[in-house]
Amino acid sequence: MLAVDGGTPITFDEVRQVADALVVASAPPPATPDLDAAIQAAASRALRAGVPAAEAVSAVDATDTSALVAARTSFATAHPGFARTATVGLLATAPRAADRVDIQVSLTFNDPRLGISPAGPSGTTRIFGGEAVRTPSGWKITQATYCGAVMMICGF
Repeated sequence: MLAVDGGTPITFDEVRQVADALVVASAPPPATPDLDAAIQAAASRALRAGVPAAEAVSAVDATDTSALVAARTSFATAHPGFARTATVGLLATAPRAADRVDIQVSLTFNDPRLGISPAGPSGTTRIFGGEAVRTPSGWKITQATYCGAVMMICGF
């Protein structure tokens, strides 16, 4: 629907002129097993247990990697249960463009110090949405996704 705010009605020819100038973007590429595997690898490297801080942050599209490495190191010291037990699962991908994909991730961990929610027998599972981006060095999760996974990592 085209609405024009003004006192003069528009003609069909004017509408056609506007429509002819519109460019429809191509559809984003479909999700594929290779895409899912690359994003799963990036999300796991960024968030799972046992990954050194610098390696974890290398899987994050971050503006200040040294600050993020320091934050992750501090978080791991304060929350050793998380640092020992965190596992990551990629639940869904929805490409928006060739280099941007919306993602849904599960993060399971066992750390009573976090108190996010009562842990079950296999730990606490947090499901969250985020974004992955293709960079010159491969797929990474965004800093907002990383920090949103467990907000205390980034000091929120």
